[in-house]
Amino acid sequence: MKFDAAWLMDHLDGASGADETTNRLTACGFLVELREEGDGGEIWDVEVTTNRPDAMNHRGLAREAALATGAALKPFAFELEETGESSADLATVEIADPSMCTRFCARVVRGVKPASSPEWMQRRLINSGVRPISAIVDVTNYVLLELGQPLHAYDLAKMRGAKLVARRAEAGESLVTLNGETRKLEPGMPVIADAEGVVGLGGIMGGADSEIGDGTEDVLLEAANFDALTVRRAAHRQGVRSGCTRRRRTVSSAAPIPSCHPSPSTSRRLSSPSSAGERSAPAASTSGPVPGSRTS
Repeated sequence: MKFDAAWLMDHLDGASGADETTNRLTACGFLVELREEGDGGEIWDVEVTTNRPDAMNHRGLAREAALATGAALKPFAFELEETGESSADLATVEIADPSMCTRFCARVVRGVKPASSPEWMQRRLINSGVRPISAIVDVTNYVLLELGQPLHAYDLAKMRGAKLVARRAEAGESLVTLNGETRKLEPGMPVIADAEGVVGLGGIMGGADSEIGDGTEDVLLEAANFDALTVRRAAHRQGVRSGCTRRRRTVSSAAPIPSCHPSPSTSRRLSSPSSAGERSAPAASTSGPVPGSRTS
């Protein structure tokens, strides 16, 4: 798994040099198999075993490096400006099956303009093995690589009923995914639906009908905790393998909350949108609702 060394070290205070950090990581079970020059710095190819998905992101591996070297892990800080609009007036979220999805969060980002992500972000994505696409899509991939929490961005204008529901697929449903493939869904598979039908395979891949395009003005960002076994089974049945499915094993139930926060603040730096408040639907089995949340 590729890591941008400078990005990882940005999370550390008082970090040792690259040689000591890589040696200590290897000694702790995170084998740094290769160090090579990338665009603007080193790329580390690190073997992260499948039982450690928490370390399959830059902050997670930085946490291990901090423990290994004695450096301090910097607090995760971000800036977020919200409008006075209530997110509930713009979109709603719902968990129909708490056994499949334990937390479901969304945030509306308004006034998005078509743009490419800046060079510093593209460089970090490329060094991590991800191809830059567009500002908003790059932000979701950036958050995944930094925090390990999968995000998905929908064009709010394409969301029928301005509603997202985490539920299981029903007999006869199908979805055209982002890669253009039409997929017949088996009953029980995790899906995200709007008021009229399926718009995404939950935890796996979004749908083409609601994807971000050049005409997108308002974005609905979604982050969720899906049952890892349900996601892996569905991904296997559909023949899909992605970074999202690998990271689903032990994503914290609290992870979607902070993951939805830095993404609008980062996208604001790219294309000057405004952000409405977060809308969150935690399941009854979690520790309880967070401010502004709704229990389904």
